[in-house]
Amino acid sequence: MPQMYSLVCLLFVCLFVYLFAELMVSVTPDNVTEGQNATLTCRSSCPLRQNAKLVWYKNSQPLPKKNSTINNTLYLDPVSSEDAGSYSCGVDGYEDDLSPAVTLSVRYAPKAPFVSVSPSGRIVEGGSLTLICNSEAHPPVYYHSWFKKTATGSVQIGSDKNHKFSDIMLEDSGRYYCVAKNELGEESSSMMYIEVTAEYEFSVMEAVDIEYEIKKFVFFSEKKFNDK
Repeated sequence: MPQMYSLVCLLFVCLFVYLFAELMVSVTPDNVTEGQNATLTCRSSCPLRQNAKLVWYKNSQPLPKKNSTINNTLYLDPVSSEDAGSYSCGVDGYEDDLSPAVTLSVRYAPKAPFVSVSPSGRIVEGGSLTLICNSEAHPPVYYHSWFKKTATGSVQIGSDKNHKFSDIMLEDSGRYYCVAKNELGEESSSMMYIEVTAEYEFSVMEAVDIEYEIKKFVFFSEKKFNDK
């Protein structure tokens, strides 16, 4: 009789746990780098029914079926930086009672750095211009370097995220790129061409008008001189 009582109590406990989705997610390894493998396991404090189907969520959205799952385990092989996020699991049909979310943090080297300029638009000599090195990385980029392409190679011109020209000159025109680095690696941006223009530039029509005025001035000056 005591054994029967214990069994009934156990069944009630399991039913309570099942109904209220007492599930937990664990991640292995704790610290994962892009390219490695990771597994997320959904565990229950009480065995679920044999035909219970587990469902996975990432950032509160159902995970696509293409992900590899076996029984109660989600396999990420290999891990991508796009896999980073908050994961939870639940029992199919009881999606309102998901497990507490667990964050998967993925470490990766800088990705696709690119150069932007501020301000945008025409670059006039004597003005100021800032080149900005943009990149994604985890952990964050801790070192930036700037290079200007020359006929014989590349010359380093700076070592900050932003490289500023406070009084830009015509000879500063050229191709520039940056390199972003963290503890996992480094990556170079594509080149950006910077064209510095003279402070005073004339359009074709303006040049024609100026040439006309000069010729007009010379003509009347000569005429006035000849009339004398």
